[in-house]
Amino acid sequence: QTHQDMMDVLDVLGWHGLPNGLITKIQEDIMGFVEELKGQFKSACPFVALRRERVTFWIEQVLQDPSLEAEAIQALHVKGL
Repeated sequence: QTHQDMMDVLDVLGWHGLPNGLITKIQEDIMGFVEELKGQFKSACPFVALRRERVTFWIEQVLQDPSLEAEAIQALHVKGL
């Protein structure tokens, strides 16, 4: 069900053309969008909002130019502590 929810939200947001590598990298972010759309979660945290903006920016870039996938994956990589 989780995979289907993720695919559904990609369709709803018009992001159904994303490469699988990028989808894998931002899977947790997409699930956050799913939870928000279902009304289960809403964060007022500015760091979450910034992350969502970055994810949205890179998704839009990759949809316009798929050759940016590797750059997007690198830019969206969350570095551990």
